[in-house]
Amino acid sequence: MAKEGFWNRTFHLYYDGFRSMTLGKTLWAVILIKLFIIFVVLKIFFFPNFLSSHAGKGEEADFVATELLDRVAEPPKLGGWGAEQKKRDNNNHIINRWEDEHSSDPQPPNLGG
Repeated sequence: MAKEGFWNRTFHLYYDGFRSMTLGKTLWAVILIKLFIIFVVLKIFFFPNFLSSHAGKGEEADFVATELLDRVAEPPKLGGWGAEQKKRDNNNHIINRWEDEHSSDPQPPNLGG
């Protein structure tokens, strides 16, 4: 009797398992249909090829490099007075007012932030 190899035994294990399935075949069909919808249909309608519409043929690498370097070089945009800036300004105002009133006291108040 010849010994079967690892890959041959593994293949026959799965082959016999799938062959004897009843409900499993239906479930695998549903899984494959869902994967098809996710990877094929959604890509076609919701994920257009951005690179081909913004870079010329053969210039894709240069376009990506330029975009990456330009985005790193730009400073972040704060967008006006944010909540953190208002909190810092309010805390500075409180500390300044406290320092004016208590110029001889050693510790300013703990503002929790």
